[in-house]
Amino acid sequence: MANDNFIMLPTVDFCFNNLMQNSKVRRGFIAALLKVSPSEIEDTCILPTLLPRDAPDDKLGILDFIHFPGDSRCYRSFHFRDDRTGSLYTDKMELQILELKKLPADMHTEEDIIAWMKFFNGKDRKEFERMAKTNEYLDEAYHTLVNLSADEQKRLEYEAREKALKDYNTQISSAEKRGVQIGQQAGEQRARQVFKLHIQGKSLDEIAEYCDLTVEKVKEILE
Repeated sequence: MANDNFIMLPTVDFCFNNLMQNSKVRRGFIAALLKVSPSEIEDTCILPTLLPRDAPDDKLGILDFIHFPGDSRCYRSFHFRDDRTGSLYTDKMELQILELKKLPADMHTEEDIIAWMKFFNGKDRKEFERMAKTNEYLDEAYHTLVNLSADEQKRLEYEAREKALKDYNTQISSAEKRGVQIGQQAGEQRARQVFKLHIQGKSLDEIAEYCDLTVEKVKEILE
């Protein structure tokens, strides 16, 4: 039996790309990025930068990641400036980073871009419905999501893509754990080697050279 409450999530790149095909949604989002009224946006277009995929897991586009783990800022913009003088090269080029995972759930602000970030970070139909009431562009985005989710073929493509992303994240997590285990095992083996050479009467310098460690690290292991 079909789940009538099913709705696609914009954090899956298949959904986001289809969402941006709607010119009104695009206008509202770009206006929020540029901090202008949507009425000031004359026209928008999507350049054909995406190559076709041969399989659901080809050319992964991860949207909900953290690029700057060192702070809690969820939104920032970059411009091209002279390294020495700081003078702006051009106001026509700009890079904006939206880190959805850093977005506080209880963040209250009048900034339109934060409202869009909350929408992209939505998790269920009720949440999208509530946010859709705040302005006509989010309302358009919500109804676009509803229509996309009701399309059986697009839903199959979405679910295949969602599974590919989950499998990718699982593989990355597993690889990281294996890396930690291998690192721990290598560290234990090296420590045993240090102790063995120390028992044999080797000097700290000799042990350090043989084990490819610093003398300070050898001392730390032997303490």
